[in-house]
Amino acid sequence: MARPEGIERLVLSDTAGYAAVAKTMDPRTLRALRLASREDIRYLGPLTFHDKRFYQDVDRAFKERVTAGDSYTVGQLLDSMIREDDTLDNRLHAINRPTLIIWGRDDKLIPRSFGERFHQEIANSQLRIIDNCGHMPQVECPDEFVGAVLEFLSEAK
Repeated sequence: MARPEGIERLVLSDTAGYAAVAKTMDPRTLRALRLASREDIRYLGPLTFHDKRFYQDVDRAFKERVTAGDSYTVGQLLDSMIREDDTLDNRLHAINRPTLIIWGRDDKLIPRSFGERFHQEIANSQLRIIDNCGHMPQVECPDEFVGAVLEFLSEAK
C-alpha cells in the first residue's frame, strides 16, 4: 500500500491483517502461534492443517521450526497483531491492483469469512477457495496453490 507503483499483481493467502483476527483467537492459540514448544505444535496442527500427515510427527515439525530460526520474527509479528499495529481495516479500498485471494476451506486459524471480507473490500479481486486444505495451502495443497497463482499471473493485463 505504501508503494503501489512497485506492484503489478498481488496474491494473498489465508491472510491476517484485520484487527479482528487476533480478537477472534483464544489466548491459547495466540500463545501457541509462537511455536515455542512441542505442545504448541500439537495444539496448532489440527487448526493449521486439514491433513493429519502435516502435524503427526511433532518432533520433526518442532525441529523444522527451530531450524527455520525465525522465532524472533514470528514473535514480533504476533505482538504487532495483538497491539493492532499495521492493521488493514478501512484501508483495503486503496489496493487497486489485480489481487488473488487464496484460502484453504478448512482453515481453523483464520476463518474463511476473513477471506470473503478481503474479497469484498479489494476491488478487482478474485477469491479462490481450495477444498480439503487448511491455513497453509502453499504447503498442504501446493499443486492447487501454484496452479491458481500461475493462472492468475498469466491472465491478460
